[in-house]
Amino acid sequence: MKICIIGPSGVGKTTISQQLSCRLNITNHEFDDIYWDLSNEHYIKNSQENMNARIQEILQLDQWIMEGAYDKRLLPFFQESSTILRLKIPYWLCAFRLIKRFLGAKITNKQPVETWANTIELLKFSKNFDHRLDEFFQKHPELSDKVVVVKDYGGCVQNIPQ
Repeated sequence: MKICIIGPSGVGKTTISQQLSCRLNITNHEFDDIYWDLSNEHYIKNSQENMNARIQEILQLDQWIMEGAYDKRLLPFFQESSTILRLKIPYWLCAFRLIKRFLGAKITNKQPVETWANTIELLKFSKNFDHRLDEFFQKHPELSDKVVVVKDYGGCVQNIPQ
């Protein structure tokens, strides 16, 4: 089974993908781990070569869960997946979660450093996410049969092929 979980920052992708990973006994992969070099104090984008290598490595696996916010580099995962779970919740809830995450990271001194500027960028990204994703799926109608819109873990579980 190959599952993609997509949605804006703060929608709950990581939490839900970890829960599904435990339930289905399938390894979960976060696109952030492909996109960012998380070994530094600050977020640094990985090289395209590094990203491509990680993408190919995961695609070779028999089963996986890939979670991430839309990036064109997710297309191979969309194409290979049996199901694309699109998480949609109200923007105000995403914004609340992003601000809560920022404050929690400040209190715990989480690395890489979450800055207020990064959080503002995530808020802007999340605000326009659904519009950009709709445009992407209009350009890729071959994926439409795979996309299921859900709002929580229960909706994900109900829409996974058995």
